[in-house]
Formats: sequence, structure tokens, C-alpha cells
Amino acid sequence: MKKYLARIASAALLGSLLMGQGSYVMAQPDVVLTETEKQNTADCGHTGHYLYFMEETAKILKIDIKMLAAEMQQGKTIAEIAKAKGMTSQQLEEQLKPAVEQRVDEAVSAGCLSKEQAVSMKESISERLNKVIHTPISELKQKHTSRGKGQSKINRESIAKFLGITTSQLDQELKQGKSLAEIAKAKGISEKQLIDHLKEELTPDLTKFIHRKMKMNPRPGHEALSPEKS
Repeated sequence: MKKYLARIASAALLGSLLMGQGSYVMAQPDVVLTETEKQNTADCGHTGHYLYFMEETAKILKIDIKMLAAEMQQGKTIAEIAKAKGMTSQQLEEQLKPAVEQRVDEAVSAGCLSKEQAVSMKESISERLNKVIHTPISELKQKHTSRGKGQSKINRESIAKFLGITTSQLDQELKQGKSLAEIAKAKGISEKQLIDHLKEELTPDLTKFIHRKMKMNPRPGHEALSPEKS
């Protein structure tokens, strides 16, 4: 059970670190991967693309990783757990930052992140770490889950076909840090043409979204529309 909790906690933590980064692997919700692509995706997760740092946190705090996950499930933040161990949140952040940066470098070496993406991620590591260690795991899981459910599904194969390239070529271009607009321009496709194509892809999801019952989060500073639970 504790091993399961550790995995859940890790997933929530990695999701919070990667939010807003346009993660290459996480941005493909409806893609059917080939065996080779599945292996590449697994390798990216293993080499650091997902930035698991639960193990590093546990080592720094000198606590078993399963015990760390269990305490987090009880509602304690990582900062609170660290404080009980005689360590300030700032001290924890300073020790965690090199470990996370190393994972980013490993992801670049593995081809999971471009150098530009790595630079952008490193610039925001301190801010992201601060938020993660001061946020209860329940909130991190909720944000991570909401993020995944809220993603519109865009089919890679459809985009690649529209651009006149294979999915492998599209993946390679994206790994190099190029945007879809840049790839399209190189193929003689205008931004408007690309947007029109994407609109066609997104129409079913947008139709469902505008007809879905919504509610407003009343908490100050957290105003946002979210689907009502059925």
C-alpha cells in the first residue's frame, strides 16, 4: 500500500513540476504508439523526463520513501515534514535543486527535451519546487488530474499528414524545440492554414466543452471554471 502511495505522490509531484512546459510525452493523450515509440517514451520517463524526485527528497530528509509518501497522504506538505526533521524549506530547496537539474540534463541527453526547453525549465525550478513542497499532495493530485482531463486531444498522425511528413519526423522536429508554426512554415503552410486544420481537430472537444455544465471556484485567487461532477 505504501509503495502505491509513493507512486501516486511521485506522479502528482512530477505533474506539478512539468505544468506549463508543454511536455513532449504528456502532450500526446490520444496517440497510438508503435512498439519503438513506446520504448522511447518509457526511456524518457526513466531517464528523467518525468523528474521523479521523491527518492531524492527522502534521502535528504533521511526518511524511507514509503513513509514520506504516507505522511504526505495524511495531509502534510513536504515543507512541514522537513520542518519536523529540523530542516527549513529553503535548505530543502537548495539541496533538491541540483538533483532536479541533473534530471533535466539527463532528459536532454536522452533526447526527451531540447536544450531550449531545458533552459526554460531550469529557470523556473526554484519557483516550482517552492510551490510543490508547500502544497498538500491532495491539491497537487487534483491539479495534475485536472490538467490531464482538460487537455484537448490533437492527433499527431493527422497533423503530420497535413504537414506532409511522418509522425517520426514531426516528433524529431518538436524535440529540437521547433513550434508547429515553424515546422508548417518550412513546409510552405501558413499559420492560418495550420490553425484552420487544428480547429477542425478540436471542434468535437470544444463542442463538448461549451455544452458542459460549469461551476465557478469561489475561493479568492483561485477563480476558474471547472466541470460539475455528475
